[in-house]
This record gives sequence, C-alpha cells and structure tokens, in this order.
Amino acid sequence: MMHNNNNNKDDDIINNEEYTDDLNDLIPEILPPTSDYVFYSIFGAEDCKYQLICFLNAILNGEPYIQDLEIVPTEYKKNISYGKTIRLDIMAYTDDGSLVNIEIQCRKHGDLVSRMLYYESIIIRDNCIKEGQSYGKIPSVISIWILKENITTRRNCKSVARWTYEANGSDPSEIMSYRQRRIIIELDKLKQTESNTISDECAVWLNFLLKPTELPEQYLNNKGVPEAMNKLKYVSHDMKARREWMLREMAEADYHNDITCSREEGVREGIIKGMLQKAKETAICLLGMKTLTLDQIAQASGLSVSDVIALRDERNT
Repeated sequence: MMHNNNNNKDDDIINNEEYTDDLNDLIPEILPPTSDYVFYSIFGAEDCKYQLICFLNAILNGEPYIQDLEIVPTEYKKNISYGKTIRLDIMAYTDDGSLVNIEIQCRKHGDLVSRMLYYESIIIRDNCIKEGQSYGKIPSVISIWILKENITTRRNCKSVARWTYEANGSDPSEIMSYRQRRIIIELDKLKQTESNTISDECAVWLNFLLKPTELPEQYLNNKGVPEAMNKLKYVSHDMKARREWMLREMAEADYHNDITCSREEGVREGIIKGMLQKAKETAICLLGMKTLTLDQIAQASGLSVSDVIALRDERNT
C-alpha cells in the first residue's frame, strides 16, 4: 500500500481552485474508514497511537492486553531479483514483544488466503532473530485481516486461526503453538453475528469502520472512538487528503484483476463490458476537469493512454 507524499506536480493540481467543486462532487463527505488510505490516516501515524491501541485491544480481547506499542515501517523489499516487494498497511511491536500486522481489504482479491500466507511469511523472515540468537527470541506474530468480502463459510464476523494438530483417532485436535495467530474479520457478517460472541468494544469499532456517520451517541464514549472520529473528520475535510483518496481509489481499482476473478466465478461478457464502460466514464469525468495529464487519467481509470486520447478527441468533436 502507498503512504508516501505526492510530488510537486500533484501539489500544483491540488492548489488549482478550478477543479475543486468538480472534485468534491466525486467524493463522499466523510471518507470511508475501510479505504486503506483512510484507515492508515486514522490509525497508522505516530499521533494516532492511542486509538490504535484501543482498537487492537478491542480486537484482541486481552490476548495480549496492550498498554503501549511502537509503529514500525511496513515496506518489505524483495531479497531476490525475481521476488515481490510488499507494503503492509499497519504494523507494530506491542509492549509484550508481539508483532501485530493489520491489513484492511475493501476490494475483492483472488486467492486471498495465499496472500495472507505470503505476507505472514515475509514478516516472520524479516522480524525474527539474528545469527547466534535462540529460536525462543522469535516474536509472537498476530496478523489481523479486515475484509469487505467473505472468504469463510463461518457465521461469526470474527474468526481466529492457529496452527493445530489434527485429530488422528488416538489424539484430539489441539493447538500446536500460541506464537502465531491469524484473525479474520468479515465486516459484512457483523449484523448476523450474535452479540454474545464478540465483545461490545469490538462491535463498536467494527460499526465505526462500516458506518461511522451512523454511530449511536453512546458509542462515542468508548475509549479511542472520539479520537478516531475526530481524525476521520479532519482527513475527510482536508482537500489534499480528499484528492489523494480519490486518485488512490481509482488507481487501485485493478480492472484486469476484477475481470479475471469475474471470469473464474462464471460472470459473463456483459459484466466485463460494464467494467470497461465504468472505466471510460471515469476517464471522461477526469478529462472534464482539465487539470490532470493524459498519463494520470490513464492510471486513474485503468485505460491505456491511447484510449484516453481517443475519448478526448471524440469528446472534442
């Protein structure tokens, strides 16, 4: 995920008042916390540590209970020429030595379980022990995946997975190690989750992620929630942040990946054409702003530069 600042050219566009009204028409008044960019803005910066601690304690439910943490860099460069560089959303060392990685995914991805395994393997590789140290120095690793898609058949919105021994006829199934844990949160299952199966604090935070503008007044009394809400409102009304959100959302809309997933699920040609039409409509809207380059429009819409040029010429005739 990208959390770096834009270049000076982008800043010039931000300061151009001519496009401001058009831009605001495309962006919701309150940005969605399920966007990785917004999520990072609320929880990932150093000044957001308090609400991150409160959020994690609600999810972890005392295993462990966090009193302090250190937010650490999230980019993992490839260590072989043909390897894959990854950027995580948020990662932190807790005061008990555990390493927690939080990933929020609001779009559909193919084979997400394999992606989880790859991320966790890289984290363990790069945050374990030095030569000469005992294997006991390896930190406990907790990965939290917050999803807008459902990848399990389980009813509860929160599922915890650990390494286990399978039952074999002589021995029952049992946990092999408590040192590695994966927590999967499927947000769309929150309504069907029985209230006694997750803590009230956890339910409050998940409701904040889903519908922050509809939070009951009493939810704002929970630790960290007022701070998170204030940060969300600040980001949502900052013009530079709003523009960054829009460009990132469009740039990250990987139409080719969506098309592949759709084909695998048996979705036919009509859906593919609809996605292409949506990409063209996005490009036409951005052309109308007259502030972005053809390359930027191509990147944001998912079209090729030649396709954008053709749309521009057609629009001008």
